[in-house]
Amino acid sequence: MRKLLLVASALVAFMCAAMATAYFDAFLLEPNWLKVERVTIVSPELAEAVGPLTVAQVSDLHFRGPSGFLERELSRALGRIAPDVLFYTGDLVSRLEALADFWAFARTVSPRIWSYAIPGDDDEALINDRWGDPGWRRAGVALLANRAVSLRWPGAGERGLGLIGAGADFPWGSLRESVPEGGAVIVLAHRPAEVKQAALAGAQIVFSGDTHGGQIGIPALHQFSGYARRGPYLAGLYRVKKTLLYVNRGTGWKARPLRFFCRPEITVFRFASAGEMKGLRVL
Repeated sequence: MRKLLLVASALVAFMCAAMATAYFDAFLLEPNWLKVERVTIVSPELAEAVGPLTVAQVSDLHFRGPSGFLERELSRALGRIAPDVLFYTGDLVSRLEALADFWAFARTVSPRIWSYAIPGDDDEALINDRWGDPGWRRAGVALLANRAVSLRWPGAGERGLGLIGAGADFPWGSLRESVPEGGAVIVLAHRPAEVKQAALAGAQIVFSGDTHGGQIGIPALHQFSGYARRGPYLAGLYRVKKTLLYVNRGTGWKARPLRFFCRPEITVFRFASAGEMKGLRVL
């Protein structure tokens, strides 16, 4: 009997320690433990249009106030990476008053050429009357709210590039009228599901966010994550028809400040005309 009680006590102690460790990881450690993902995109069209430039992506910041620990870590990481171009793929703020805080953050991480942002769900609801505010340009950010622009970045290839900021109401039927003829097309779309329309329109790649990587990185626990149940594109690199999709895990949180085996992410991209793409999933 005494041995049974000792075993039971040891088991309870182990379970309590495991739960305490999991709580510490999920609510304190991982939400503030930034990871830099480096991804090579193999596409002759994009390699020609982007050239040797370094592109970084940040998503789902969900600013609620001034920069905290994670945002300062993100700023320092971007300083070390020194990207040429930076993409923000939506959900920049979770409070109307935090837009100025996002602009202040953006000024600390200015890339060599420029930053481009699209609104996410929260942004569309909170700051949709601020799309034309001069604060965006002062922060070094071009906001593409259902807009297409033609670009030729300094130091890139000679081929033209179309950059699309695609929301739910983007006119996909007129896409090719808005970009250089024969040029490569990059789409920034907060919701990964927009890849279907982008693929039909012939875009080379879509950069998105929204899912937070599920916030739980263990498939057996995805039933507890509303983010993981939003669709087949959860995190990482996919191919849909001939179009590539990268889903960024984001850095912030919306419903709960929780991450478990799903660290916040900044992604750094380089483009190549040939080679192998690691972790590519074909859907």
